[in-house]
Amino acid sequence: QALRLYRRSGAAGFRDLIGDWSLALWDERLRAVVLASDYAGARPLYCFQSVGFLAWSSSLDHLARWMDCRSLDGDYVKEFLETGFPRQLTPYRGIHPVPPGAAITTSAQGAAVTEFWTPPAAESICYGDEREYDYQFRALLQEAVAVRLDAGVPVAAELSGGLDSSSIVCVADRLIQSGAVNAESLATFSYFTPDSPDHRYIGIVEKACRTIHPHHLETGSFPALTPATPGGALPIWAETRLVEVRRQMEEEGAGMLLTGQLGDLITGNVLDDSTQAADFFRRGQIREGLVEALAWSRSLRVPVYGVLWRAVRSTLAPVSPSHPASLPGRRDRFRGLSSLRAARAFQCPGPLSGMVYSHPFPPPPLVQFPPA
Repeated sequence: QALRLYRRSGAAGFRDLIGDWSLALWDERLRAVVLASDYAGARPLYCFQSVGFLAWSSSLDHLARWMDCRSLDGDYVKEFLETGFPRQLTPYRGIHPVPPGAAITTSAQGAAVTEFWTPPAAESICYGDEREYDYQFRALLQEAVAVRLDAGVPVAAELSGGLDSSSIVCVADRLIQSGAVNAESLATFSYFTPDSPDHRYIGIVEKACRTIHPHHLETGSFPALTPATPGGALPIWAETRLVEVRRQMEEEGAGMLLTGQLGDLITGNVLDDSTQAADFFRRGQIREGLVEALAWSRSLRVPVYGVLWRAVRSTLAPVSPSHPASLPGRRDRFRGLSSLRAARAFQCPGPLSGMVYSHPFPPPPLVQFPPA
């Protein structure tokens, strides 16, 4: 599939690939190596290049050892301390990640980067019946969960009690109970902190789902760093906890961990989404915008004037020249998505390397669905 798309449209064809992937292919015509990663960067891919030489790997640790990269990249350290999210860098000088949603084509003439996916901020989806949005969203989410449950390996999922992970676990349970997928059960991992209000919601989901096997981990039992786990190729504060998650998954034979990442952004699960009112104002629907602002005012139990002010400010914000038709709500969602992609927030963490670390919310059909 990837090769067919590449032969037809070049690297731009990778936009039509749906799933978590990275790839390397040889272009005989250009006599070039093409390295590419899916738009979310869920499957990390790293490359090292020197004069007349190119090496790549999905494992940063392995590539650093093979290339004998011992020098710490000062730019990585600087950006890590300043932002916590070094973008196109790794701790090892000379090794770089393949950017999410991009392809690097390397030949004797040099390297070129082709970005094949950008947020479709100006696109819109309009249905005649409001109920169609609910039906379509549920259908897309069920499909995203179902293909992962049918991956051929036992599956586990994180369950935090929040809307995003709870939705995935409940959808998975319904699919398993109905026989719509080959999976027979789902192991869940919940991370407990003292007095967390999430405990209640985790319990509600566990009680409602009949096909799950809960695992509870006390976060206080897993310090950020220990002599036995000083950190891997990339800094990660949850390393000791993820090492335990991996151990328990291996005991159950599970090879895939589902997360709820991006769920809040996709579902609009925010404390103040006044940009929804701004979207109406931008379209000239003043009455509808006022009704939306009043609804948020009642929900938040705050004066409506503050909600209106934030909505108007969003309405009057400068419009991106590349997406002049984009509405404030979609702008905010895609701005958040772009930040997560740049930070490589979706890639598999080192302690789970070799397992499938997958996110049902980020697939393009769901990301591109929120109506404008």
